[in-house]
Amino acid sequence: MSRVAGAKSEETSRRILHAALEVFRREGFANATMREIAREAGMAVGAAYYHFDSKDSLVMAFYERAQEEMQPLMAAAL
Repeated sequence: MSRVAGAKSEETSRRILHAALEVFRREGFANATMREIAREAGMAVGAAYYHFDSKDSLVMAFYERAQEEMQPLMAAAL
């Protein structure tokens, strides 16, 4: 994958994740659908599924991203 394609894919994943968090806040996890998340992100549902195969994978991606962002802060604090 080229650097440009990788950056675009990462940006799309971030957009989907941001949209998912908005939908989860508004509708609750149980009521949220991948279709609604894709609509919030401004893309086709197939594109959302290409990046995340389920709502659960979106939640895991959020936790992984939060852990990556907090790792340097925790290391500095310790």
